Amino acid sequence: MNDERISKRAYHIIAIVAIAYGLFAAIVAPLLIETTYQILTQTIVALIPVDPHLTLSPGFITTWFFAQRGVSVVAGITLVVISFKIWKGESWSYPIALSCISLPTIFGVLNTLPFLVHVPGTPPPAIFIIVSGLISYFIVVLVQRGDTLTKVARVVVFGLLGVTAGQINVLIMHGIKGIFDNPDAPLLTNPEIGVYGFEAPLNIIAILMFIFAIPLLANSNIKRRTLGWNFGVIGGIAVAMANFLTHIIRNIPIPRTNDFLLAGILGTALVISLLIPAFKSRIIGNDE
Repeated sequence: MNDERISKRAYHIIAIVAIAYGLFAAIVAPLLIETTYQILTQTIVALIPVDPHLTLSPGFITTWFFAQRGVSVVAGITLVVISFKIWKGESWSYPIALSCISLPTIFGVLNTLPFLVHVPGTPPPAIFIIVSGLISYFIVVLVQRGDTLTKVARVVVFGLLGVTAGQINVLIMHGIKGIFDNPDAPLLTNPEIGVYGFEAPLNIIAILMFIFAIPLLANSNIKRRTLGWNFGVIGGIAVAMANFLTHIIRNIPIPRTNDFLLAGILGTALVISLLIPAFKSRIIGNDE
């Protein structure tokens, strides 16, 4: 079954992007992740004697980085394997391709932000995963047929799905580490720590909803696009609730970073963009 939103030429472009980014994600990205990991962990380990709060950081970073490497390799292999089906114009291949391009990019945020915090002045090698991923992602998003407003809607909605997922991925690790690093364990008497028990589960559920929403909204079936729209709205509301509250509680005694505030703003922006009638009709189509 063909997707009328995508021309034969567009499928050929997507297939070329899938091969190029797939090879990059499967071969080059793991090396960039490893290089970033080695520099970051060595820097953090050297800081632990003067900042004991970093004691658990190497373990959490190791877990997340190794998971990211696995995601990148499998996503890259998948893109290369399905590239011939994309070239032939099989509609099921489009949402899978978009999903596989998005995953290394979403998880790649975690390879860059901690590096920028702890190794200032040096660009993280893994930043190229995000840059190449975003270029590939938006090429695939924009290659579909549509008027200017349709393309704007796709850029905004699909962009916010990916960016919000990437931001909360970092905060999930931060929240779980905060709970394990609780000095009052097993009690959660400090509200600044206890709020992570609210934030982290909501962000975990939300990131899963966003990951599924991307291929669902890219699907040729209107019912699946409607499901993806609902995932996006529900996940966005959950992100706003979790992260605005966390930001407020963390900043009551002492002003801190605005990471959670940014996540709340992104979640709110995603919900608003999905609720705009002109965007909704162009993303999921009219009710049948």
